Amino acid sequence: MKHSLIIDQIRIFYALIQRDMRVLKKNLRSKIIDASILTITNVVVFGKLFPLFGMPNRFIAPLFLGSGLIIMLLAFGYGFAIRIVYDIKLTRFIDYHMTIPISKFWLFLSYIVSFIIEALIITIPLLTVGIFLLWDFFATMNGSWVIFFGVYVLCLSLTATLFLSASFYYDFDWFRDNLWARRLIPLFLLSTVSITWKDLVALVPRMSLFIQLNPLTLFAESLRASLLGGSEFLPLGFCVIGLVIWIMLFTWALNIGVTKRLDPV
Repeated sequence: MKHSLIIDQIRIFYALIQRDMRVLKKNLRSKIIDASILTITNVVVFGKLFPLFGMPNRFIAPLFLGSGLIIMLLAFGYGFAIRIVYDIKLTRFIDYHMTIPISKFWLFLSYIVSFIIEALIITIPLLTVGIFLLWDFFATMNGSWVIFFGVYVLCLSLTATLFLSASFYYDFDWFRDNLWARRLIPLFLLSTVSITWKDLVALVPRMSLFIQLNPLTLFAESLRASLLGGSEFLPLGFCVIGLVIWIMLFTWALNIGVTKRLDPV
């Protein structure tokens, strides 16, 4: 009986993913255009403009994997979350989802998986074509593409749980008015997204001890360490453990938020 219940849960989970993929397929042309524009823009900025402004070549690849990618994902994640926030406040399609015979675990896992798939479609051109076009700045990399993409999926899981938990944890007005100013921008600025770990430690050694716990620091440093290698970045093992801990914390916040928004009694 228990085995049959799990199979049913997986089937419903798969059906939810299929539905999201059908919606994504209808918008695929627009997504590809968006991905192409973002890739070209980042290549021009990091490959042409930043060197003209005097940025040393050694910073191009790390910052491309940091600010170039993370800014895009923060914007994408916010769009993902705002749709959920408006649904909770106005359309209440979530009520239909809650009536489906599926556990909350599998239901919200379908949200996360759909987010990851769509984020991959948008960002893979940046991480393949973009790096190819900027190859002169990546030529000395000493990492692994396989490990890099595995770590990247973990980073996307972090992004998905961050925005999914925020969309349920905070009420409509607070989310709309304060999420960027009080959460996202401080996380972005107090991280190594726009600087390498080695240079940050040299500039602010005491503050760096706090900044290394920032989830966006772990995001950026894990990608750099896995693809570029070297001693300029935080150790990959430390980053992976930190990412997993943050995913668990955001999942805990999501559980609180779901209870508060959908089952307050």
